[in-house]
Amino acid sequence: AAAARRDNVLRSRQELEGQLAEARAALEDARADLAKAENLEGRERMAEARERDHHDAHGAMALARM
Repeated sequence: AAAARRDNVLRSRQELEGQLAEARAALEDARADLAKAENLEGRERMAEARERDHHDAHGAMALARM
C-alpha cells in the first residue's frame, strides 16, 4: 500500500511540475504581449503629440498672419 501511495504521489508531482512549466510559459507569453501593447501605446501617444504640435504650429502661424 505504501508503494502504491508513493507512486501516486510521484505521478501527481510530475503532473504538477508539468502544469507549472506550462503556467510559467504562459506567464512569459503574457508578459511579452503586455510589453508589445505598452510599446505600441507609447508610440501612439507620441504620434498623437506630434500631430497636436503640428496643428498647434499651423494655428499659431495663421494667427501671426492676421
